[in-house]
Amino acid sequence: MEKETFEFYVDVETSTWWRYHYAIEASSEEEATALVKEAFKSGGFNEIGYLDESVEDFGGGEILYGEQHDTGVQQLYTEDGTFISQIG
Repeated sequence: MEKETFEFYVDVETSTWWRYHYAIEASSEEEATALVKEAFKSGGFNEIGYLDESVEDFGGGEILYGEQHDTGVQQLYTEDGTFISQIG
C-alpha cells in the first residue's frame, strides 16, 4: 500500500496585552486616580474613555508585542480545518 501525505496545523493560544492611553482632567493626581479607579470598577476601559473627552473611539490602543504569553492551550486541526484535539 502506497503512503499518502496528510497535513495538519496546531493553533497555540496566547495572551496579548493592549495598552490604551487616557488623559483625565482633575484638581489633583489623587482626584484623577480616584476618578479613573471608580470608572474602571464600573465598566473597565470603556468607562475610563468617557472621562477623556479627547478619545473618539477605543480602537487607538497599541499592542505590547513583548508581553505575549503562551496560555498552554493548543488545538490540533487537519489542514482543511477539522478540529481533532485540544490540550491545556
